[in-house]
This record gives sequence, C-alpha cells and structure tokens, in this order.
Amino acid sequence: MHDEEIRALLQKYATGNLTETEKALLESWYLKQAGGSANPIDEKKMEANLKGMAGRLPVKRKAVLHTIWPRIAAAAAIVLLIIGGWWYADNRTTQKPALAKTQAVQPIIPGKDGAILTLADGHQIVLDTMGNGIIADQSGAQVELQEGRLAYKSLPIAHSPLPIAYLPAFNTLITPRGRQFQLVLPDGTKVWLNAASSIRYPTAFTGKERNVEITGEAYFEVAHNKDKPFHVKSNKQVVEVLGTHFNIMAYDDEPAVKTTLLEGKVKVTAGTAASAILQPGEQATLTRQIKIAPVKTAAAVAWKNGEFMFRNEPLENIMRSVARWYDVDIVYKADVAHKEVWGSITKYGNVSDVLEMIALTGVAHFKVAGRTIIIQS
Repeated sequence: MHDEEIRALLQKYATGNLTETEKALLESWYLKQAGGSANPIDEKKMEANLKGMAGRLPVKRKAVLHTIWPRIAAAAAIVLLIIGGWWYADNRTTQKPALAKTQAVQPIIPGKDGAILTLADGHQIVLDTMGNGIIADQSGAQVELQEGRLAYKSLPIAHSPLPIAYLPAFNTLITPRGRQFQLVLPDGTKVWLNAASSIRYPTAFTGKERNVEITGEAYFEVAHNKDKPFHVKSNKQVVEVLGTHFNIMAYDDEPAVKTTLLEGKVKVTAGTAASAILQPGEQATLTRQIKIAPVKTAAAVAWKNGEFMFRNEPLENIMRSVARWYDVDIVYKADVAHKEVWGSITKYGNVSDVLEMIALTGVAHFKVAGRTIIIQS
C-alpha cells in the first residue's frame, strides 16, 4: 500500500469508522510487519505512541481508543511510525488494483443454512425448502426441523413404526457447497456441518457404542455418557470420546486430516499409526503419521462462528475454503499458492470482500469471471 492509503486507513481508525474488510487488512498488515520484531509493542507503549503522534492526522481523534482491540491499536501505532519515516523498499513500487475490474459481474453471495437429508429408505428431503415441524417418523425416532436445525427425538420401542429387528436405521445429512447445517443426534450430541460435508448416523443409539461417520468438516459437542463411548469415523482415522467439544476437518482434497480439541479428551486412531491422546488446545494432524501440536483453537472453529480466520495460512488452503463456501472454482495464473496470509473477516459478506482483504495484503490479486476466481500475482 502507498503512504496515502495507510494514512486513510489510520484516519478511519481514529474516528472508529473502519469497515470489516479494512479492520482485517489493518490487523493482517500489522501482524505481517510486526511478526519479525524481537520487541513487539505492548499496549502501554502503543497508547503513548498514538497519543503523542495523533496531531499528525488531519482528523481529530474521538475518545473511542479503548474500544479498539489491541492488535488494531498496535497496527495504528506502527502505521504512524511509517508515516513518520519508516517504510520498506518493496512497498515503494506501484500498487496493483486489489481486484481486477472487467465487465460488470453478478456479485457472488455467501453460502447459507441448508442440507439434504437422505433417509434410510433412500428418500431425500431438501431441508432448505421445509418449514418447522416433524418431517419424518422413523424406526426408533421422530425427526423434527426446528429453526434451521435438525433434531431427533427417541421413541419408546412400543411406539416405533418398525419392529425392533429393524432398529436402528441410518440417515445421511449432506451439505452441498455453499451450505452448512446443524444437527442434534438422538443422544443430544450437537453437530455443526460445514460446506461440502456429510454425516451418517443411526436414528437411535441402541448398542454399547455411539458410532457416526463424516466426510468434510464437522464440529461436535458430544453428550456425556461414560458407559457408551462416542466414535467418529472419518477419512483414515477414528476419534473416540466420552463427552467433549472438538472439530474434525477431513476433506478429500486437503493434504491432512486435522482434529482439534476444545474441551475434554479424545483418542485419535489411524490404521497402523500409533494412536494419540489429545488435550484441550491441541491439534492432531494426520498424514502418514499422527503429529500433535498446540494451536489457537479459535481458527479451527471460526467457520462455525461465522468467520474466515487465517493464521499464517497458505493461500491454497484459504482458497479451498472459499471455494466450498461460495461454490466457486479457483484457477491459479501465478505461483502464489504457498504464500501465507494472516487475518480474519466475516464469511457472510460477498466473495469480493474476502478477495479484497487478501489482495490488499499484497499476497495476490484476483479477477472474477462468472463463478471462477482467477488468482494473479
């Protein structure tokens, strides 16, 4: 970015008028610049810098500084220093436009809640088109749609529509690209299903174990039952829990399966690889072996909370998430897939908002042609 662009962002920061995209840009820019510093700015020093140099701005600062989160405030301090004389040589070159403008294109809107429920008999129900109420009576359970969430209510055997020999039946919930959905299983376990994902589960947990299978990505809040372990089978691995909160990302087009634990304890088992026990705040990454590392769990479940959150994430990983949520295709015209991005932005804006945030970091530039995003240097 040019000095003028940074000054404009800083002025909007000073008046508390930054947009979500600009906030994400300023946060990302600061973290990129400060990442290599051995002495990061603390809040007290940052406040002193801001107050001491506020007179450089043509717009008077409002008394809202305390409401801005530390990273953005620190970003403003760094920007002030740059305006006072700091800058990097590689930023003196001419900035390309963030998004290449061609002919007027139809905005690509974000995904929404929606899914397809396939019942045990093969009958499919498009949940996007259904209102609240009971949508099916199955062996051992009543299936109800409640405010965009699918819930199962276990029925006494005497009231089950089918003989006990047929219990349980298995349903599959599928979210296409551009859709996500919530599910409450018969035991009370809550499941959030990300775009381009699926979960297969019984209409009643009648045995000694609770077993489900997923593809894609899902977040679980498992109902505690020490006498009936809960197992999640996904691509190449099985996760065993008693009662806990965790996320599994197991898309076929991802290089690894990632299991992130927020609460409780889980055991991850993968074929002939040694099993591993996760503690809260840890992530298991499965390629050929299972590797355990501490992580910031907020990034792993940001999708569930309505955000894209990137923490030194390669561009190719980010664009796979964008493709699933916005139902678009990605084409690379430059060797930038490995470049990393740090930032966050709501996932409920148009795709152009996300692309502009990434482009303004200088990692890449984009052109949109129909439902194809072309990535350029």
